[in-house]
Amino acid sequence: MAGQGGAEQTDLLQLQLKTAQQALEQEYRDRIADRDAAAAELAALRAAAELDRVRLETALAEQARQIAALLDGHRALMVERRDLQAGLNHSRQEIDALFASTSWKVTAPLRRARLAVAGSR
Repeated sequence: MAGQGGAEQTDLLQLQLKTAQQALEQEYRDRIADRDAAAAELAALRAAAELDRVRLETALAEQARQIAALLDGHRALMVERRDLQAGLNHSRQEIDALFASTSWKVTAPLRRARLAVAGSR
C-alpha cells in the first residue's frame, strides 16, 4: 500500500508539474504576444514620427524658400528705393538750380504781375 501512495504522490507531482509547465508556457506565449504587440506599436509610432519629420522638413524647406523670396523682394525694393531717392535728390537739385538761376530771378516781376492780375478777377 505504501507503493500505491508513492505512485499517487508521483502522479500528483507530475500533474502539478505539468500544470505549472503549461502555465509557464502560456505566460511565455502571452509575454511573446505582448512583446510583439509592443514592437508593432513601436513600429507604427516610428513610421508616424518619420512621416511627421518628413512633413516638417518639407514645411521648413517651403518656409525657407518663402523667406528667400521675401529677402530677394526686399533687396529689390531697397535698390528701387535707393534709385528713387537718387532721382528725387537730382530733381531737387534741378529745382534749386532753377530757382537760383538768373532767368528765374529776372522773370520774378512778371510772375508777380500775372498773379496780381489773376487775383483781381
